[in-house]
Amino acid sequence: RIEHSNVTLIPLGKLRSEIDKLSRDKEIITFCQLSLRGYEAQRILEAQGVKNVKFMDGGVVGWPFETIGSVWEA
Repeated sequence: RIEHSNVTLIPLGKLRSEIDKLSRDKEIITFCQLSLRGYEAQRILEAQGVKNVKFMDGGVVGWPFETIGSVWEA
């Protein structure tokens, strides 16, 4: 789990019903633990007309994070 003020966590299964929680005027980066759901989320958002969507290839496992306690920080 990533906790950050700029992160909105929406499970893939709820993405379509919670799409209005996302700001459409900002860049959106989708991610999951490995990549597959992050990529699928990107495709769902683009199909819904959301612009400027990217996904984090490799997921959080492939990203260089440092951990402080139980919270991951970039």
